[in-house]
Amino acid sequence: MGYADLAICAVETIKIAWKNRNNYDGIIIAGFSDVGLDPVRELLEIPVIGIAEAAYHTAALLGHRFSVLTGTSKWTPPKEDYVKAVGIESKVASIRPYSEWEELLSPDNLEECLIKAGRKAIEEDNAEVIIIGGGPLVGYGKKIQDALGIPVIDPTLNALKVMEGLIDLGLCHSKIRRWKKPKEKISDIKYNREWLEN
Repeated sequence: MGYADLAICAVETIKIAWKNRNNYDGIIIAGFSDVGLDPVRELLEIPVIGIAEAAYHTAALLGHRFSVLTGTSKWTPPKEDYVKAVGIESKVASIRPYSEWEELLSPDNLEECLIKAGRKAIEEDNAEVIIIGGGPLVGYGKKIQDALGIPVIDPTLNALKVMEGLIDLGLCHSKIRRWKKPKEKISDIKYNREWLEN
């Protein structure tokens, strides 16, 4: 996956979210790059959570500093930029690749790679919390938490619980500045709606 893939994913995420805006109480963007998060928040009136942003803030509550385990070193720089954008850079111990996305990894080998990278983050980077930096890796959090002995955040499950809390509390992202709907020119309204619906 590269930047072109992320750009395509962002467009499709916006369209899917728009089409389903009246079907759900909230939307979770379950890719660890949080693609399309800001535009979807701008367009929708329901809570929208990106799994990476939610994981970063949860990890900051659970330990002095946290490490992110990511599939490849290619995605270390974007994650470094994103923690700055989210405003949580000082809480990051490290961002460590665990496999360079070896496509032939079995579930057991993947678990071993995550544990190995997690141990390095603890021993070499002083991490007190680990985030598994991948939406599809649901279920690995508990497995490697038992092996590492520190909190491990499964970002997708974490986001689900955060979303449940927001909905239960009746909270949604603020719409007065950053995610306020932009004023549209009359000529643009039809075009934008047609684009979103296609």
